[in-house]
Amino acid sequence: MTVAVDTRARIELVAAEVLELATGALTTLERARIASGSQLDGLSLPGPDGRALKLTVYGGRSVRAGREPGYASAIEVLRAAGADGAAALLGVDGTLHGERHRARFFGRNGGVPVMLVAIGDHASLELALPRVVALVRNPVVTIERVQVCKSAGRLLAPPREFADRDDDGIPLWQQLTVYVEERVQHAGRAVHAQLVRRLAEAGAAGATILRGVCGFYGDRDRFADRLLSVRRGGPVIVVAIDTPANVQRWWPIVDEVTAEAGLVTSELVPASHGLEPSASGARLA
Repeated sequence: MTVAVDTRARIELVAAEVLELATGALTTLERARIASGSQLDGLSLPGPDGRALKLTVYGGRSVRAGREPGYASAIEVLRAAGADGAAALLGVDGTLHGERHRARFFGRNGGVPVMLVAIGDHASLELALPRVVALVRNPVVTIERVQVCKSAGRLLAPPREFADRDDDGIPLWQQLTVYVEERVQHAGRAVHAQLVRRLAEAGAAGATILRGVCGFYGDRDRFADRLLSVRRGGPVIVVAIDTPANVQRWWPIVDEVTAEAGLVTSELVPASHGLEPSASGARLA
């Protein structure tokens, strides 16, 4: 998966070229508040309105906090602040402030990107934000609103129902995201693998699995991969996307498979390309 964040003007400038290169892929365009550099000084989050926030921090992984990487310490900062959950994912190639960094087999890879994703209410994320951005090199921050549907198997609220098109008739899509440990199982199979298999059988438009290196959700301690361990213990993130009507149809599958574990969120995707059978039905706006 490739993720790019920037101002609307810059994204629109390269959108056509990206779509041409990403033939056969799913491309989504999402709205978020973005900040970097001096904009991070005294950055305030959107005012509390009862909805949860998704905080994503992109940057280099060279910062250390004692004996552990800064991004691992940031996960613990978020847990202590009361966030609903968070995960750290290591990239292998990326650009940061115009400079490209690629991972090498031998090397510190300090500039190679890391992505921290955190879910929480206004109070918890605002409390953690100053320390989190200090634990990532040259951070870029985005903030979006999401709905938390489940936490550690407990149902908080099913995904909100939305129309399949906006007021201008443009198709809308809905994204469900499940954060869970890779080793956790449901009915004898890994939760993430079972989710993707059953969503495919149900005809969901698309789903993918991302592997992280450390994370937490709910009141659980931080979990992470361990050196020389046979079984992976880090987080996985399952991202599924479909029309709002279809999300309502296959939501019971997600609810069942995450009956004992996982943090589940829902959000709208206002524009996409690659989900509809014809180019005329897809639009980035």
